[in-house]
Amino acid sequence: MKLKRTLALFGAMLMLAVPSAASANSAQRYWQGGDTTGALLTEDCPLVVDREVLTFDIREFPNIHASSEGLDTYSGSVAAEYTFLNPTDQTVTAKLVFPFGSLPGYADTTATECYGVTVDGEEVEVTFRHTLFEPYDDFELERDLNRLGDEFMAQGFFTSPDMPVWRYEWVIDSVDTEAYPAARAALDIASVGGDARIFIVGQTGFRHDRIFVGADEGQTLTVYVFGSDFAELPEWKLYQDGGVEDGEEIDGSISQTTVEITTLRDVALSAYDAGSGVSETDWYNAVVASLVEAEIADTCVLDVHSAVAFDVSGRLMNWYEYDLTVGAGETVINTVTAPIYPSVDEGYDPAVYTYEYLLSPASCWAEFRHLTVNINTPFYMTECVFDGFTSTETGYTMSFYGLPSGELEFDLCADEDPRLDRSIIANNILFYLSIIGVVLLIAAPIVITIVIVLAVIRKKNKKQHTDEQ
Repeated sequence: MKLKRTLALFGAMLMLAVPSAASANSAQRYWQGGDTTGALLTEDCPLVVDREVLTFDIREFPNIHASSEGLDTYSGSVAAEYTFLNPTDQTVTAKLVFPFGSLPGYADTTATECYGVTVDGEEVEVTFRHTLFEPYDDFELERDLNRLGDEFMAQGFFTSPDMPVWRYEWVIDSVDTEAYPAARAALDIASVGGDARIFIVGQTGFRHDRIFVGADEGQTLTVYVFGSDFAELPEWKLYQDGGVEDGEEIDGSISQTTVEITTLRDVALSAYDAGSGVSETDWYNAVVASLVEAEIADTCVLDVHSAVAFDVSGRLMNWYEYDLTVGAGETVINTVTAPIYPSVDEGYDPAVYTYEYLLSPASCWAEFRHLTVNINTPFYMTECVFDGFTSTETGYTMSFYGLPSGELEFDLCADEDPRLDRSIIANNILFYLSIIGVVLLIAAPIVITIVIVLAVIRKKNKKQHTDEQ
């Protein structure tokens, strides 16, 4: 069903690009949720998961049309209760982390105050941690664990918080935007030293020899150069609409106003908010991770399109971090409770809510023996990737011996049989009819030309054959 919904929504979105098939009811119908996974280790550890009881408590759906403050009262949660066994003859103390989801697509804050961690029923001290997690990314165990660091981390090219950074500003004094409303300003990459990285705030594109940005009179052009300064100060040029080729230059003037030498640390923390609940260390490491992801192979260019490149507040994965001690041969029960935010599909009536819990990261444990999943909800489970859930008085349940293959994903709905919105069906029909129409319009002249050519060739061959007789 999820694939069908995705295809249906994809078709509906593509409709926006086909004027003849556009619907007056076109609007956003799908919102991304936040993945959740279980407790993970930051290093090798002999502890065994003798049993995990995974309990989803979903009594209500999030009101995605309310303000972000309204989501603070949303109570949907998942509790992972682990029975940990220490099979060794020595006490084991492990540092555990529990990633509990990236920011859902319908909120700009994530509730954390009402959730926590207990060991044998007693609350334990928890540190909230954060790592870079781009919207619509999938959780990757090795990558995301490696983004957690207790210090400012060296990441690829960006080896030290003391790395020098040059911040330049130029101002476009004049450009004929009446004649060229889509004019561009560009500088040559050749001016950048070999051991450097560069990006222009708001840059719209680049190629092997040139970086460019939209140009308007009075506009400030801000450029960051990491690692080493320009080999020589670059000369900005203005180009006609859509152009960056030699010979497409236009008249105008650009003057330098500011140059500042700072450090990677200062740049990475330039948008940091001490009241955000994110530590300086996590913020710095998230910004640097975003710069690493923006590197373009075999170039000095950072493909950073956003003017708020150093503001990662909406691009963070949330984590709990805590210590767990288990005596020799002993067992403890560790329970972690966290919010869970579904993806929301309003292309159905009533809406369908998809919950995902990542099971595969549990493979990091020395052994995983048994899993029970309880879904406490008054709603209907309309689809699940695992067959075998049985209904109970409080919802649904299923047990597994060992760690199942794949991730847990299930759909809940207020109706047992949600119906696809008729406007989407109509839009999809119109979309495919439009595609067929376009194909026919393109193909018809080709087919006619081929028929005419074949007829001419046939007539010529027939004439030639007649003359030979």
